[in-house]
Amino acid sequence: MRLEPREIGASPAAFAAAFAARLDHRRKIGAWRGPVLVLHAAGDDLVDAGNAERLASWAGGPATLRLFERGDHNSILLENEAAYFEALS
Repeated sequence: MRLEPREIGASPAAFAAAFAARLDHRRKIGAWRGPVLVLHAAGDDLVDAGNAERLASWAGGPATLRLFERGDHNSILLENEAAYFEALS
């Protein structure tokens, strides 16, 4: 369901300001200068793998992107347990 700012009692400017403050992932991850690890299932049917690719490209520090061929949004860990924890280490 999509809403217009007026439907939640906000002006377009107030909505844009709240978005920028809380949900601007490009700004937030770009400000982080430490290492970034992005783990994602290539077959995720809820969040497209392109989102993971963008997050890694926006990182302000060194970024590692790991796209797992097996699994989906809810089974990435189950399907890739050994490789998942190896990437974390």
